[in-house]
Amino acid sequence: MSATIHYRNASKSDPVLAVDAPSSFIESLEKAFGSLPIISSGSHVDMLKGMGITSHGESGYQDAIDKIEKLGAIEIYASW
Repeated sequence: MSATIHYRNASKSDPVLAVDAPSSFIESLEKAFGSLPIISSGSHVDMLKGMGITSHGESGYQDAIDKIEKLGAIEIYASW
């Protein structure tokens, strides 16, 4: 079963990030930032950009970057 990757901001609901390959996305995030859930902020944007470049088109990284740039910091977590 494939995981769904969510993000949340304290003042928002829990929308879903657009992620093509949830398992590899989770694995990459956990290698870079530790176990989910993670709080991702502007300080993570450069690393997420690099991860996106090396991921061969995985959409989740750019979507996460867009949310961070719009909202400041987001919590990223998964549900099954």
